[in-house]
Amino acid sequence: ASKAATSTLGKKAIMHFLGVQGVSLLDSVDSATEKLAGSSRAKQLQGRLLRIALKTKLMADENKLKVADTLHLIDPLQYFLVKLNTAAQQNVVDAPLLDSLIANFNRIAAATLQLLSPHMRDKNISKLTDVLQYYGSREFVDPFLNQDKLRNDKVKFTQNLGLLLKPLLDQQQRSVLPTCAGVEGKQCTDNALAKSGDFLGSSRCLSCHQKYFAGLQAAVSAATSPGGADRQGALTAISTHFAVDDGKTYTPYADTVTVAGSKVELETLRYYSALLNFHTAQARIKRVFALELYKKYVSPSSAVSRHGKPELPEDEAKALASAVEAVKGGKPLPDDIYTKAQQLAKDVVEAAIVELFLPSPACKRYFSTEYALPEYLLPPSQ
Repeated sequence: ASKAATSTLGKKAIMHFLGVQGVSLLDSVDSATEKLAGSSRAKQLQGRLLRIALKTKLMADENKLKVADTLHLIDPLQYFLVKLNTAAQQNVVDAPLLDSLIANFNRIAAATLQLLSPHMRDKNISKLTDVLQYYGSREFVDPFLNQDKLRNDKVKFTQNLGLLLKPLLDQQQRSVLPTCAGVEGKQCTDNALAKSGDFLGSSRCLSCHQKYFAGLQAAVSAATSPGGADRQGALTAISTHFAVDDGKTYTPYADTVTVAGSKVELETLRYYSALLNFHTAQARIKRVFALELYKKYVSPSSAVSRHGKPELPEDEAKALASAVEAVKGGKPLPDDIYTKAQQLAKDVVEAAIVELFLPSPACKRYFSTEYALPEYLLPPSQ
């Protein structure tokens, strides 16, 4: 297809997903990009964005991309859009809010790449990465929200974002709910709970969620009480919840434990989540999982920073490298291959939870009554 045809079809794809306000948002962003980076770069970025939009629409039409595949993006996207809408209405967006917006955008961008890349060629992955990196950069976000020369673009963007949010959130609610994940290892055939107001949704039915959440609240109480019973077990329950359970979509948790000066980065949280997922993975994929986990996070050639992956002592690092090489050579996968690495990551994450998250407003909000139950199930007296 010609570039003109792709552009037209791309805008139709955006309109399909986001309505006419989505196209207007794109026009505002394109106008701002031209002022900041020049017409050539703006044209390149818009062309790439429209092409990706078109390809995403085709993936959905061909059932390669299902609603269930995108459910994990709902909460982070909603949190980001609401925060962006609030920020865009301010005359000046200060540095902390700017940093938070950028971090949240890049978190969603990474998840989007992970979602779409299996269905895309390498050159299109590179183009999508280029678009996401540019619009998630401080070089774009800061002037777009703060410079007078872009004020008209920002105003138009804010107006259309406000119109977009309500129908977008309504559409997000219309998703097929999975079966309850159960509690304490017990199976349940009821449906999981949907999002409602402040309630973030649950992978469990009402009854199982109440039992599970009551246990979490007890864990927080034990973890914050000097000499609390089984404090270590309580911290394990909390860190696991935010790594691989329903809490993984609560972005204020990640924002809180990865603040400047913390020993935890976003990559640390992802590394810890990957280690937990490895130990519960099905046997048929564990070997591949073990090798990929080492390649991405642990090997000396990993792109993850030293700060982002808690470093094993030298002798243990060598032992792990030898074990991985043996597995590559066809040896059986040791059950404890990542036990020490997981414990080290766990210690680092839980120290940040104790120091930064448990005393924070984000923790209090999450474990309040409003977050414990959906609003529509609360008795009228509450």
